[in-house]
Amino acid sequence: MRPGLFITGANFVNSTTLRCRVGEDVIEATYLLPTLVMCFPPPVEAGTGPKRVDVANNGVDFTLSSQMVYPHPICPPGFYCPGGDYALRHKAPRGAYAVMGSQNWTACPSGTYQPLYGQRECLRCPIGFQCPERGLPVPRLCPAGYVCDVTGTARADQPCPAGHFCLEGTATTATTCGHARPSSALFPTRLHAERHSTAGTGFGREDERPQLSLGARNAGCFSNRTDDVGLQLSSVPGRFWQERHLLPLDETSPFNPHRGRYCLDDACLRLEDADDLSVVDAHFDYIAYGANLRRPVPCPPGQYCQPGTAVSRGNMRNFSAPQPCAESMYCPEGSESPSGVGSCPRGHYCPFGVRLACPAGAFCPRDGLSSPIVCEPGFFNGMVGQVRCTACPRGAICPGFGRIQPAICPPGYACSRERLAAPNMRCPRGHYCPNGTVTADPQ
Repeated sequence: MRPGLFITGANFVNSTTLRCRVGEDVIEATYLLPTLVMCFPPPVEAGTGPKRVDVANNGVDFTLSSQMVYPHPICPPGFYCPGGDYALRHKAPRGAYAVMGSQNWTACPSGTYQPLYGQRECLRCPIGFQCPERGLPVPRLCPAGYVCDVTGTARADQPCPAGHFCLEGTATTATTCGHARPSSALFPTRLHAERHSTAGTGFGREDERPQLSLGARNAGCFSNRTDDVGLQLSSVPGRFWQERHLLPLDETSPFNPHRGRYCLDDACLRLEDADDLSVVDAHFDYIAYGANLRRPVPCPPGQYCQPGTAVSRGNMRNFSAPQPCAESMYCPEGSESPSGVGSCPRGHYCPFGVRLACPAGAFCPRDGLSSPIVCEPGFFNGMVGQVRCTACPRGAICPGFGRIQPAICPPGYACSRERLAAPNMRCPRGHYCPNGTVTADPQ
């Protein structure tokens, strides 16, 4: 409150045009008595000289007195003066501020902080931090499960984007998974809007055009499948093995499939600054604070993350943690719902959301399988990721279920057709049939 100036004289009139003039400033006066008026001159800075005081009943014709007023020093910005006494001035403490003429300091409001003594204003809470209480000397790191992507955040209320979890200090809602359907092509996604609690107002507000971030996935498949039994299990065609009456894979050889359909893991694009996001603030030293800012982290494969997920380890029915996906559904990294991106694709099976290539000896003919189907008798499969098994060739049999290679037609028999689970003909009279015989016709 400004101090009042009492002026004594004679013939003062109680009118709306009663004015005081202090130096060059003309201000309204308050009539008290015919011999006493009061006015409130504007504050004057310490060090200025005396000013002449005059009064006018009509606001125009001022007296020509020689009375002077000597300014009392005003408490400077950043200081407070108890009782208005300049001699008792003190610096405003950390977490507070004091404007010019303050008789006491004022705590910084929520959303701001002040680390220094003797300041005239507080600083907006920096990106990656929140300032939930009044009078904070330092901001607090954004809590897990939330994003603090604007300055002036009083309390973190922007939840972590769906399909991701957010550790402490997450400072952006920009994600890098791209299109909802896994794709290796760059795709823009919209950043979450600024919260109402921190959005600017008025004509100076920046244009609210949507901000976009680019993302993509490690997506793609390739196939080198073949129906040739020799090439499925070795580097030479089946004709070579048939002429030698041998199998590509003997009973003691280890089996490592090298043909089939292979798919990448659909992992989200990774940026180098995912765990050390660079942010510049004119008043806050991120390096001195010693805490790294982060980006949202994609939810692990086989799980989904609802908005506000805060940890990486799953915990059933605790929705601040990743939750397991539904059986037979495919949940790649960054999934937002129990169904992920939909049913498990053909050639794969998905036990609880994790996509696995159909193994050798089995096939996955349709979408939505939670376990593979073994090859039936008369068929085999030495490849991975297949939607059908290979028919057993002539000169061989495929007894039983789940075979990865045929068996040679036994001696004394002929296997003249495909898809045989057992020899279909005996060797004709007067002839002998070695193993792998493909016909009983002696001609």
